[in-house]
Amino acid sequence: MRLQAFLTGLLPFALALSSPSPSRAQDSAGAEALFREAKALMGEGKITQACPKFQASLELQRTLGTLMNLADCLEQDGKTASAYRNWSEAVTLATELKDDRLGFAEDRKKAVAPRVPKLVLDVVAGPEALGVSVAGAEVASSRFGLPLEQDPGALKIEVSREDEVLETIPTTLTEGQTTTVKLDLAAIAKKHPPKKDKVAGPEARPAQRIAGFVVLGVGLAGVTAFAVLESVALAKRSEADSAGNCVDRDGKALCSPQGYDLIEEAGTLAEVGQWVGIGGLAVVGVGITLVLTAPSEPEAEPAAAVLPWVSPYGGGLTVGGRF
Repeated sequence: MRLQAFLTGLLPFALALSSPSPSRAQDSAGAEALFREAKALMGEGKITQACPKFQASLELQRTLGTLMNLADCLEQDGKTASAYRNWSEAVTLATELKDDRLGFAEDRKKAVAPRVPKLVLDVVAGPEALGVSVAGAEVASSRFGLPLEQDPGALKIEVSREDEVLETIPTTLTEGQTTTVKLDLAAIAKKHPPKKDKVAGPEARPAQRIAGFVVLGVGLAGVTAFAVLESVALAKRSEADSAGNCVDRDGKALCSPQGYDLIEEAGTLAEVGQWVGIGGLAVVGVGITLVLTAPSEPEAEPAAAVLPWVSPYGGGLTVGGRF
């Protein structure tokens, strides 16, 4: 009874393991649908449209029948090299499965073999290892000089350096014939030297433009100093009048010693301010001329600072910055 109960409980588990998973069932159904579509297209003579259907079915479910139909389709479409590879795979799979169709696959493989075009790359290697690809597939250097099986028709041979294609050599292969293409990789590399990365040097700063901004700053500072000196001079005159240091009698100014000192200081500041202002305007003109006539290459503006200073006893300019 215990053994019977154990076997009864084990049966559902065994059935679950033996039943196909939902994903496998879907792949099988999809492969079958694609296979039927391909066969229908073959029946209508639409060979080129049928081959991709067989290929898609084979990718979902690899079976010997689908593989042989794909090989037959490619052969009828004139893609003899692709057909030969698939017949070779069919022979291998039939051998593994011990399938009775092995003899048929071997016969078809032997029949299509003489029709396969071959491409030989006669390569002259150079010091630089350039990449060579045929119909988009890279060819290892160990395959140079050996016959490469390719489908008949036009194809492109590309010589590249990393991601840059240096030269493209078109050629056409004929069914059953061997075509040799010479590639002088040393000459191609010499013809297309590697592009050197431009090293960023220090930013160009034309001397004339820099000098123009400095001179312009000095001139503007002179004009500013003129305004400041004139303001101080007016303040001195106002102080002399408001404090009673000077009085007007009969059209004449009578001043105390302190008043005379204030008036003298005001006159000195006014005279200095006048000359500083005239000089500042002249320097501004020179600065503008230098900036406008400087070369127009893009450049960074110089960082400069010009600060005026004044006192009752004189004035001046402080120039500083980074050039």
